Amino acid sequence: MDYFILGINLLFFLIVLTLVCYLIYVFRSFRQIVPYVPTPYSIIKRMINLADLQPNDKVVDLGSGSGRLVYRIAKRHQGEVWGIEKSRLLLLVARLRQPFNRKKGQIFWQQADIFTYDLSHFDKVFCFLTSRGMKNLEENFQKMKIGSKIISYTFPLISKENFSQERRQFGQKDKIFVYTKMS
Repeated sequence: MDYFILGINLLFFLIVLTLVCYLIYVFRSFRQIVPYVPTPYSIIKRMINLADLQPNDKVVDLGSGSGRLVYRIAKRHQGEVWGIEKSRLLLLVARLRQPFNRKKGQIFWQQADIFTYDLSHFDKVFCFLTSRGMKNLEENFQKMKIGSKIISYTFPLISKENFSQERRQFGQKDKIFVYTKMS
């Protein structure tokens, strides 16, 4: 009986310790250009619907965090889905979640800096960044192929040169921007 209570206490301690470490990580991430803020599941569903995914589309989530968006896309999409994340910790969490998620498509994870990552071979780019993050990616976005799309939650492109824009408002604060590369 004492071992059972000890085991429960140990489990409770580990859960609390994990939660505290997670909160510390989240708060520390706000010092970076793009902090870790998970995209709400209701928005993920809307972003995927607005992306108009085609069977052979190659898709990427920039700053994929723990993989929420990547797994939701791969559940519906049969093509390649890439998660690009700079944080080793978040990438580890995303990879650990893989066996617990159903998927149609192939998932690829890569630790990389999203600001220097080559986006030219992707058809759909998903992101939930910051205004400064979007500005820092403008040069990379210009290298995307004609017809490719950027689906951005909350933050628009600063320079919309060579892109057409569609803006969707959900409620008072939620906005999704869809940009299609025109030239």
